[in-house]
Amino acid sequence: MRLPGPSQAPPREAILPMINVVFLLLIFFLMSATIAPPDAFAVQPPEAESEAPAETLPVLLLSAEGVIGYRDLRGDAALEAALDDAVTQIRGDGAADAQQVARLIKRLRSASAAPIVLITQPPAAQ
Repeated sequence: MRLPGPSQAPPREAILPMINVVFLLLIFFLMSATIAPPDAFAVQPPEAESEAPAETLPVLLLSAEGVIGYRDLRGDAALEAALDDAVTQIRGDGAADAQQVARLIKRLRSASAAPIVLITQPPAAQ
């Protein structure tokens, strides 16, 4: 009597090509992503009447205490860097003093002919 020989196990799937594809995708997404530096500090913008979002350009920050921030800089160094880069957008804290905002707009206006944009947030849903 003839018994069947041991059955051959199906060939194992090659996992290496899949790992290569995953790493290539990871590299692609890392290279194509926009990596922006963090803001110098968090601010809560005032509410606006319009719901249109502002453009994403370099932004000068103004805290409630009147501290100016730009990229990773604070104070006068941040203001000088923003003036050098001709920043035209300000994201100020809603509790910031209006006179501080006005002085900041005046300084930016003297350095750039472009209109100055004050970034606000849409009104809260009621």
